[in-house]
Amino acid sequence: MLTRRGFLAGGAALLGMPSIARAQICTPLFEGAAPDNLVPPTFDKLIRNAQRVIGVRPHRIGGFRLETEGPLTTPKGVKFIVHNYGHSGAGITLSWGCAAEVVEKVKELVADFEKLKIKPNIAVIGAGVIGLTSATELRNAFRTLPVTVYSDTWDLKKTTSYKAGGQFEPSMIYHQYNTNDERRRLLKRYVERSAARICWLQRTGEAASYGIAARRNFTLNEQAGFDFASMVVKVDHQKLPLTTLQGGGFEYRTWLINPQILLPKLAAQIPAKMRVTKRFRSREEIEALPHNIIINCTGFGAKALFEDRNLQPRRGHLILLRNPQKLRYFFSGGCGREDERVISYMFARQDDIVIGGTLRDASDGDSVTIEDDDKPIFDRMFSNIKMVFAGQSDQCRRLDTTS
Repeated sequence: MLTRRGFLAGGAALLGMPSIARAQICTPLFEGAAPDNLVPPTFDKLIRNAQRVIGVRPHRIGGFRLETEGPLTTPKGVKFIVHNYGHSGAGITLSWGCAAEVVEKVKELVADFEKLKIKPNIAVIGAGVIGLTSATELRNAFRTLPVTVYSDTWDLKKTTSYKAGGQFEPSMIYHQYNTNDERRRLLKRYVERSAARICWLQRTGEAASYGIAARRNFTLNEQAGFDFASMVVKVDHQKLPLTTLQGGGFEYRTWLINPQILLPKLAAQIPAKMRVTKRFRSREEIEALPHNIIINCTGFGAKALFEDRNLQPRRGHLILLRNPQKLRYFFSGGCGREDERVISYMFARQDDIVIGGTLRDASDGDSVTIEDDDKPIFDRMFSNIKMVFAGQSDQCRRLDTTS
């Protein structure tokens, strides 16, 4: 079996594991921001022009995959594949942190190729948020090396990432890393590296152009998935400052990262000549590419392409409303009786409001098309969030009930 040591031919010592620079921790900046406008949304008026969408998240059992595979002996020469996929509902939160890790892995590989006087050539597969952040960070790190991005579509609205809410929180995967101290530290490292990139964008005044804004996140439930993240400020409230929410709760000061602004901003940094439209149908097609370093950001597509049985699609429903009140806060953490908690959240973004509440395992062939069975789910989601802001959060009902 060919190993990296063998690839370097002749016993050159392997490079050490990359040192992880300590992320400079900062908090969301509220100075100079517009008022939060802490009033309930005018739901009944907004629903008239609501848009309903469905997305399928690339959930990976056991956590996302971020590792180097290779060297691989192919008809096109020796290659390495850096896998970066399976982030589930936390892709936007983790994208820059994982991209920073990808850059460090690629730096090792570039050094190896240069020792052998082989010119490195980089390909990124996937134009969701994971692929685009990986590509742009690689372009920043390797100014003289070509970085080509392959995607089956450059219509960003068709990507899973574009349909995300955009809250800075490692939702849906936090529990998979909260099993022991080592895994908690690992996830914390990735999140802090993402936060460091956001902090840099704040300091340079570029955050808004990437769709990043400070947000107050209110919740009735202390277990909101933020506790590990030292860059997120937590505030206890005896009474929440939203007049219709019941009793006390918690506030987390975090970020909105709006994918409808972020993705076009990132894609614009990839020159047209470096964008290729191509749908890969097998691993062999990927290995046949004329690149010796390949970054696999194919999301759920990796299940078939790389036979990853740990990937499980999770289908989610979202309702998008206009935001004429210019609300600037989040609500998350669910509602309902203690013995029957229901997912329910509302994110007020720059120009719209996102309502969500579903998290369901799906079959591999599940479509994003809205079927008849989806319509009562949307109705129940909307009814639940209305109850939350009417001070009736204990009356929320499961989405599979009609009563």
